[in-house]
Amino acid sequence: DNDEFTPVVPVADLLVTLDLSPQINRGDNLPETWGVQNIGTSTVTTATLTQTIPAGLTFNAGISNPACTATATTVTCVITNIAPAQTKTVVVFLTVPPTETCASVISKTVNLLSSSPADTVSGNNSATDSSLVTCPASSSSSSTSSSSSSSSSSPAAQCNDGIDNDNDGATDFPADF
Repeated sequence: DNDEFTPVVPVADLLVTLDLSPQINRGDNLPETWGVQNIGTSTVTTATLTQTIPAGLTFNAGISNPACTATATTVTCVITNIAPAQTKTVVVFLTVPPTETCASVISKTVNLLSSSPADTVSGNNSATDSSLVTCPASSSSSSTSSSSSSSSSSPAAQCNDGIDNDNDGATDFPADF
């Protein structure tokens, strides 16, 4: 008998993703791509994603997606109208301070705060990724002044991290120049 019909019950199920650049220079803007994929059977009219801002980092509203706002400690993005099987993304930028420790790891997590209709599967409502903070070796720009064997690199370009940043055998300013 083939006259039976089982209706599909609309279900909201959002899969949250996060993609960070694997490395970021201190002092630069860290781009983060936040994604939300509707793997349910119901259109989601709004999804609110949040992330705690790590100490020292700051939200850069000027280049972040306009759907995202921030307080001193939290970034919030509201994504609208996500059809079944559709993925939507926003890009958030956090500024890494120029004093961030070299070779430190910035770990970030994005969480689904709420959705309408409500998400029925919570196991895929957060995503975590990380980025390694790098300190580029100071570059010697060509100088118009002639000097003997002494180097004149800027102390501001040097790290104070116990690492030989320019491979000259010395660590930290003033020895590492």
